[in-house]
Order: sequence, then C-alpha cells, then structure tokens
Amino acid sequence: MVSGVEKMLDVDGGVRITTQVTDVPADQIQIGMRVRVEFRKIADDGPEGIHLFGCKVVPE
Repeated sequence: MVSGVEKMLDVDGGVRITTQVTDVPADQIQIGMRVRVEFRKIADDGPEGIHLFGCKVVPE
C-alpha cells in the first residue's frame, strides 16, 4: 500500500482538483471511484519541527 498517489479528481459540482489518494493500492484506483476528503498529517519537519497537515482523499 502506498502513502499517497497524486491524481486529478472531478468533484461533485463540476470542480476538478489534484490531490493525493491514499489507503488504497495504486492499481486499484478506478475512474468513478467514490472518495471522501480527510484531514491528515502530511509530513514532519524534523523530530522537533512543525507537523504539516493537509487534505487527502480515501475510498468510501
């Protein structure tokens, strides 16, 4: 399982975004797959640094 694969998604309402799809193997991502947005930790800036958070999408 990969931590995130960059994909372009068409969101309900006609918006298109580029984001990371996570919690699913890259070869199982399909056109039309329903996903939801989650707020997740993206990275750490060193052991005492800033925690970086952002949105990723996961399968429903």
